This record gives sequence, C-alpha cells and structure tokens, in this order.
Amino acid sequence: MNTSMLALNGSDGQDFPEMPPFPAHLNEEDYDEVLYLVNISTIHKPWTEDVAFLPTAITYGITFTLGVLGNALVMFALLVDPKARNVTSSFLVSLAAADLAFLLVCVPYETTAKLNSVWAGGTALCKMSGFVEMVTAFSSVLNLTAVSVERWVRERERERERERERERERERERERERFNRPYLLSDFVGLVTAL
Repeated sequence: MNTSMLALNGSDGQDFPEMPPFPAHLNEEDYDEVLYLVNISTIHKPWTEDVAFLPTAITYGITFTLGVLGNALVMFALLVDPKARNVTSSFLVSLAAADLAFLLVCVPYETTAKLNSVWAGGTALCKMSGFVEMVTAFSSVLNLTAVSVERWVRERERERERERERERERERERERERFNRPYLLSDFVGLVTAL
C-alpha cells in the first residue's frame, strides 16, 4: 500500500461542493489519504512572495561565509603549527573538516531548495546531500565526544600526578621532621637493637 498522499487538482475556478468520484485510472485502495484541491499551485508560493525567504537567505549566507572561513582557518592553524600537533588538535581538525563538508554541500542545497520549489540538481546530488548531512552530523558528535573523553583522561592523569606529588611532599616533610627533632635515648636504643 502506498503511504503517500494523492493530491487531485480540480479545474480552474471549480469548487468541490461534494466529493468528486475517484479517478478511474487509479485504485482508491492504494492510497491512505486523498486531498482534493481546487488549484494545487496555491500551495507553492514563489520565493519573491515568501516573506521568510530574505531572512533565511541572509542567515544561510552569513553562516556559509563565516563557517567556511572559520573552519578553514582552524584547519590551517592546527595543521601548520608543529607545536599544536597532539590528539586533541587532530580531533579538532577532523571536526572542522566535517563542518566544512557540511557547509559546502548542504547549505547551498538547502538555499537552492528554498529558492526553487523543485530540485533541479538531479537524484545523485540530492542523495549525496542527505548522505553528507548525516555523515557530518555523526562525525561532529563523535569528534566532540572523543575530545571530551580525551580531555577527561588527561585531567585525571594530571590530578593523579598532583596527588602523587603531594604524597611525595608529605613524605619529605615527615623525613625532615624525623631528622630535625631532638634525639632521645630511646631512638638510639631502637637503632642499636635494629642492627
């Protein structure tokens, strides 16, 4: 059974006071819902009449420009500087590459889809855009998770090192106290008996 909706277009100016008969060349049982419209072109407004188009296009343009520039600069800075080569920077370069791929493929696709009510880019580009969108979303989430885990592990190691250093300092303090206190006869007796 086809789960999509069938929209039937009436002739110009014709109203449907009653439900018209289902078209003979189609099987009514193949459709879950049937929508009867007098003029199907009233659903689609051209972008010139859409009040949301201009703010959307401006937002997409700013996002595209700043996103491409920012992610390219992040990748350049982290790849060129030899001092910045560590695990975290490799995850950040991967994150910037995923964001850049998203911006270069999906934002123009979405803007074009908003501008034209019909996609003219072909099936391959349409499917590639959806694929790139999902892959970059998963890549971004996994990279951010990896950065978080790596930072947590590094901070735990630093905390353990600080705790070991505090323990060594306490041990040195105990040694200083033991050698700086006045010696008692019992200390010498304990030393002689230990030997």
